[in-house]
Amino acid sequence: SQPTAPTITAPATKVVCSPSTLTLTASGCAGTVNWSTGASGTSVVLSNVGTYSITATCTVGSCTIPASAAVTGLQIVSQPTAPTITAPATKVVCAPSMLTLTASGCAGTVNWSNGSSGTSIVLSSV
Repeated sequence: SQPTAPTITAPATKVVCSPSTLTLTASGCAGTVNWSTGASGTSVVLSNVGTYSITATCTVGSCTIPASAAVTGLQIVSQPTAPTITAPATKVVCAPSMLTLTASGCAGTVNWSNGSSGTSIVLSSV
C-alpha cells in the first residue's frame, strides 16, 4: 500500500548562530524517512553555516511518497565578530565637555549597555 506522507516538524526559531544547530523531525512514516540532505532517520540535524530548504520522503518497500511541503527559511549564520571600542586619549574631562566612544568591526547593530544603539555613544555628565 501507498505509504503515508511524513509530517515535518521544524524548530520555532529558524535562524540561529553557529555553533547552534537546527533539528527537524519527521513523523507519520511507517517506513524509512529520507531527507533531502542525504540523511535518513526520523530526524536530521543541520549544523553547517548556510541557508536550507529541506524535504523528506517516506519509503515503504518500493513505494515512496514525499512530505506535503518543504521546510524553508532555515538558516545557520556565522557567529558575529565582537566590536572594538575606541575611547578618546583623554579619558577625564570637565563638564560640560563630553566623551565619545566608537565601536568598529561589527557587521550588524552595535548595542550599548545604556540601551542605545549605533556606532558611537556620547558620554556626558548631564
